[in-house]
Amino acid sequence: MMRFILSALVAFACMATPVSAQKIQTELFASGFSRPVALTAPDGDLERVFVCEQYTGRIEIVKNGTVLSTAFLDLASISQGSEQGLLGLAFHPDYDQNGYFFVNYTNSSGNTRVVRYKVSSTNPDVADANSATTILSVSQPFSNHNGGHIAFGPDGYLYIGLGDGGSGGDPYGNGQKGTTMLGKMLRIDVDSGNPYAIPPTNPFVGNSSFLDEIWAYGLRNPWRYSFDRQTGDLWIGDVGQNAWEEIDFQPASSAGGENYGWRCREGNHNYNTSGCSGGYTAPFYEYSQSSGTPRGWCVTGGVCYRGTDLLGIQGTYFFADYSANWIWSFQRDTSGSLVDLQNRTTELDPPGNLSIRYISSFGEDGKGEVYILDRSGGEVFKIIPDFIDLQVPTLVAGSSATITLADATPNAQVYLVYSMNGLSLTEIAQLDITMVLKNPRLAATRTATPAGAASFNVNVPAGAFGRNVWIQAAEMGNVSNLAIVTVQ
Repeated sequence: MMRFILSALVAFACMATPVSAQKIQTELFASGFSRPVALTAPDGDLERVFVCEQYTGRIEIVKNGTVLSTAFLDLASISQGSEQGLLGLAFHPDYDQNGYFFVNYTNSSGNTRVVRYKVSSTNPDVADANSATTILSVSQPFSNHNGGHIAFGPDGYLYIGLGDGGSGGDPYGNGQKGTTMLGKMLRIDVDSGNPYAIPPTNPFVGNSSFLDEIWAYGLRNPWRYSFDRQTGDLWIGDVGQNAWEEIDFQPASSAGGENYGWRCREGNHNYNTSGCSGGYTAPFYEYSQSSGTPRGWCVTGGVCYRGTDLLGIQGTYFFADYSANWIWSFQRDTSGSLVDLQNRTTELDPPGNLSIRYISSFGEDGKGEVYILDRSGGEVFKIIPDFIDLQVPTLVAGSSATITLADATPNAQVYLVYSMNGLSLTEIAQLDITMVLKNPRLAATRTATPAGAASFNVNVPAGAFGRNVWIQAAEMGNVSNLAIVTVQ
């Protein structure tokens, strides 16, 4: 069967320029939450995700698709209202060994607390509420711009993002002031010291003008940020003042010390330059609050996709605007340039009567799959493939078989492709797709019916007995699910 090489139709590249052509969609993953603002999972946990509810202070577990009836942790003493509450959750990289996790919340006085807890010794789905150890306390002058996200970097240190203290316009100049933690990205060692130690490679160690904890500064409100699981690069969504929203980029090779500009700069533009000295790190991307596309007023920093279910969008960075209710994405190519900027809002709008609004956060599970949190609706959505549906029966050596397709584009040209060599990302530029087959070969071509269906009759050679065959279908701009079959 299947003996014509696919290069007769298309040419292959080495993925030097990212292409995010795979079609995607969302499905409702879980609902019934009260103002969900964060979702994460311990490294290697493939059954559970943990969801933070901002005002109730509860951390809920979704286990194998079901929200458990008992909260993992219930923080009753948090401050509620405005931008306060339970804001962040991070599991220690060695959580499976030490059971430590960290939360970021505002206490009853409205001040930031980063606190370490430990999981129960008898129930892995419940935390030990009596194990609290306060790691960091920061006074907050106002009820907004608390930041709130926390995450462990690939270096094993805990990164804590703090806003400028709130109100508007940074009235105390905290973003540029080295003697306060406000308006900063902090980096601390929670495995040493009491309650923590300063990493010796922090950029301002020994500089009396800056606190040792500071890793980067000049931030207004870094509400959500994330590390690329593959590269270790840091992406920061920093909420703007009156004119510009920005996404900052810090390569994994950075030694820290970046000044992202606030309040001297808002995005790439001057804001209040009194007493400013320059030396700013420009945002990787910015968009206006008043004009252009996209346009919005409150950026929700996102994540760079590194899961396994959507290989065609590897390296795509998703972000949103909380107030404008949209989702966009882009990629950063090997030269460091922004490419493939796309509006994903319609594509990711869920089916039926569901909708995604007021996006508070993106999250990742233990596999790196991406979730979207709707704060107002109390719902969590998952980004999933919008595949052509490929159905492959049992293949028997020396006989024929019928392979079928559904959900293709009506009347489109569709291709049945196979490999005898396994898996590898292969970009096919002429079809604007990325397949997962190594050395793919063309088996047959059909025109889909008006209903988006097609069938392929194939002859299986007698000599194929016992061999594995990797099969995928494709059309312009989309691919099918992958079928792996051992010939009987």
